Amino acid sequence: GYLAIFVIITLESAGLPLPGETAQVAFIDIAEEASKALAHDLGARYGHAPLYLKADLTDVEAIRAAVAEAARDHGLVTVLVNNAAWDDRHEIDAVDADYWDRNTAINLRHAFFTAQAVTEGMKASGGGAIVPAV
Repeated sequence: GYLAIFVIITLESAGLPLPGETAQVAFIDIAEEASKALAHDLGARYGHAPLYLKADLTDVEAIRAAVAEAARDHGLVTVLVNNAAWDDRHEIDAVDADYWDRNTAINLRHAFFTAQAVTEGMKASGGGAIVPAV
């Protein structure tokens, strides 16, 4: 498996949360059991669980659908933290084209397409931030 988490934060007011405001957080991951446990633990700790959305970040349509669901549930996306990655190390001689293409799809492709999926909402809200953490 691979770690495929990215976080989207939505605010009804444009920009980052001000003191007293609450950010609505959603995250996408393919690992359903671990993600549901994380959402539950965060909800218990902070009183409000983030929205978990299951999707494979190598699937562009799944990315778009997850971002749209987050926006329907929480409002316009104003912050995206792109931090999905798969760190599966190999000797250089063991890397073939299929491995390279899969690794690139997991570690790089999603960063562009998640950013693309949130820009419409950011424009509509007057701005936003994309944090590349890969």
